[in-house]
Amino acid sequence: MRTVLCAVALSVLLLPSDLIAQARPTRPTRPARPSAPARPSAPAPAAPETLVGIWEGDAPGKDGPQHIVMTLTYDGKRPGGSILFPTAELGIEEATLSGRNLTFKTLRRVGGEVVIFNWTGITSADSIAFTYQDDFRLFPALKITFKRQP
Repeated sequence: MRTVLCAVALSVLLLPSDLIAQARPTRPTRPARPSAPARPSAPAPAAPETLVGIWEGDAPGKDGPQHIVMTLTYDGKRPGGSILFPTAELGIEEATLSGRNLTFKTLRRVGGEVVIFNWTGITSADSIAFTYQDDFRLFPALKITFKRQP
């Protein structure tokens, strides 16, 4: 009897693996899920030197739209430049570019006090859409889109 059991055990161990796999019951397979539609790729991040130049836009003002000119520069380390309003020219301070997001500050005297305005923009090839507001939120946030000038 031992010899028969050993022979059966040995024959099972020596069976080719493909026969053992065939002998195992298989689970029913699920139909393949349809793949999700491909997402459009995100626009490439802006390189600082591609933003250099003159940009113009119209911002809402109490007496109607104000034409604003922004000059962007790049010194090899960070963006810079200035913004020319109808009543003042403000330097761009603490500018950073992360991907397509351009942020900076401008300082302006209002009633003897210096007010800091924070600018946050999203860049594209021919425009930059900004929202800007003062640090203390004394004024409502404003939106302006600058268009690249030739």
